[in-house]
Amino acid sequence: MKYLILLIIVLTSSWTFKIFNFAPLLAISSIILSALFLEILSGSNTKKFRLFSLVLFIASAFIILSYGLNNFLQTTDEEQYLINQRRSYYPDNLGRLFQNKVAFSIHKIEQSIFYNLDPNLYFFAGHPRERAQFDEFAKYPPFFLPFFIIGLIWLINQKSKPAIVYFAAALILGTLSRSTLVLGPVLVYPFANSIIVLGVLKLWKFIKK
Repeated sequence: MKYLILLIIVLTSSWTFKIFNFAPLLAISSIILSALFLEILSGSNTKKFRLFSLVLFIASAFIILSYGLNNFLQTTDEEQYLINQRRSYYPDNLGRLFQNKVAFSIHKIEQSIFYNLDPNLYFFAGHPRERAQFDEFAKYPPFFLPFFIIGLIWLINQKSKPAIVYFAAALILGTLSRSTLVLGPVLVYPFANSIIVLGVLKLWKFIKK
């Protein structure tokens, strides 16, 4: 049943077709990774699943990183103006110490990571906080959101180490890769698919009681 639900999610997600149009090999590996990750989260701890998942994750990471890295140290004229404005709030030369390109780049990285944690990005195209230069799009139909929340709550209660490690790595790589401008944090795709499936299964199990 879980694979049927996964298939429905994959086929109804605009994210699937966006990834496939951009990089077919990445789409195929992401779908397979979704199934493997679902097995691991469902309690299958065999080394075979973990090893294959790791290999696919590394392969997918190389694919997205091959499209280039975000240069967070590069600032636009508008961003440089903002840095200069912030410096004026500090006394003497402390402005250059606390407000410079490095500090601003760290701030941009933090913003990107926290933005990728926002469910709005996945179900409502980031509305109403759309970002300039990003091709924002709703990655899943909004009616999947309750299942995502249920699955996420269940996973948090499980304190799954594979899920924590995978999600952290996916967020970091998604922040670094320029492919995120077009695809979003694509390595989160297998994680999100699995969470929605788990949400459906947990709700179904609760209803059947």
